[in-house]
Amino acid sequence: VHDASLLVHDRRDNRTPTAQAAAPGLAHGSSLPSLPSLCFVTWNCRGITLVKHSDPSKFQEKLKYLRELMDKADIISLQEVHGTKEDMAETFKQCPGWIFLCSPCSLPGAGGVAILVHRRLVQQAHGLLHRVLLPGRSLQVLLHLPAGSLNLLCMHIEPAAHRDQQCDLLRRTLATSNPDIHT
Repeated sequence: VHDASLLVHDRRDNRTPTAQAAAPGLAHGSSLPSLPSLCFVTWNCRGITLVKHSDPSKFQEKLKYLRELMDKADIISLQEVHGTKEDMAETFKQCPGWIFLCSPCSLPGAGGVAILVHRRLVQQAHGLLHRVLLPGRSLQVLLHLPAGSLNLLCMHIEPAAHRDQQCDLLRRTLATSNPDIHT
């Protein structure tokens, strides 16, 4: 992910790109401040918490891969985490330096989503809010950073579900997500 600045070309007079159209409060010809460079990763980890007990070598493999992702990412979205909230918390204790937010499924062997946010990013933030939108299926995290807010949604839509069910889950998640969440 590259550093990004939003510049809008003013079509009215073919001048050089400016921020005027996007942010009327800025002086004409000024550019918007640079947004921080962030790396987002998403991974369907297929039961990282449950393999800890059933197959310790596979758990170590998955944990090693997660740590490799952590070396590169600022935010990690995980689907099919599986397990209870306690299982998830125990697993992610092995990942210091990260804030762990989760939504376990009612069935410990299915679903479960999590968002991990690097602690340095949280320290820069003015606030971090989260809420479960649909247990085990969707989670929202709102991170207020100096350059702006990030509204993160982590979802797991069962691929085997009928298309109408997939669309319904997406509609319900989007209907309940709100950038001004309060917890």
